[in-house]
Amino acid sequence: MADDYFLDSQPDTEITEVNEDELEAPVSNPEFIMVDVKGMVASPGVYELQQEKRIVDAVDMAGGLAKHADATQVNFAARLQDEW
Repeated sequence: MADDYFLDSQPDTEITEVNEDELEAPVSNPEFIMVDVKGMVASPGVYELQQEKRIVDAVDMAGGLAKHADATQVNFAARLQDEW
């Protein structure tokens, strides 16, 4: 009867050690970046855009410039870049 409660010291599955250098990075889509649009735009927020887009595209996604925005302070032709 005492043998019914005996625990086997050998695991049923083999445990292998994982080298952290061999782990894969989380999958991300390199074609898209996240852009935080702030200031004098209709809908400030974080938008996902294709990597080759420009600031003018981000402003458009945010609903365009607000009525009293100073467009002379922005280089609309500048390329977007991801910051991580």
